[in-house]
Amino acid sequence: MAAWFALGAVAFFAGDWLVDHRGGADRKAIVGGEESGSGPSIFIGTLLDNVPESALLGMGLALGGAVNLALLAAVFVSNLPEGMDGTVNLVGAGYPLRRIF
Repeated sequence: MAAWFALGAVAFFAGDWLVDHRGGADRKAIVGGEESGSGPSIFIGTLLDNVPESALLGMGLALGGAVNLALLAAVFVSNLPEGMDGTVNLVGAGYPLRRIF
């Protein structure tokens, strides 16, 4: 268990480092002004954020339990603004819609 926690911490640290070095300073801005702006950074952050949520939902299903609807709704509601914000940043940075999708 400790090894998995350490691996998760290293993965999160590496992702955070990548975000900081690829536009992390602008990640709170609504509109990125250049292709290396905050859109890709928000995308990487969202991916890192989704790993624990997906693991929790997957473990519940693997153990034969039902999907907790409250958890599923919370994950959806919390990720919706992140996805919209990342999309707005990528559009503002000039990425084509096909590439964003």
